[in-house]
Amino acid sequence: MTDELSPARQIWRAFGQQQVTKRLQYDKFW
Repeated sequence: MTDELSPARQIWRAFGQQQVTKRLQYDKFW
């Protein structure tokens, strides 16, 4: 099982991290 190396999984993970960092920035801003 190479689920970790699947492109969709990588894209989804990158997208999730981007959302998390955005939320952290918003929290700091407010």
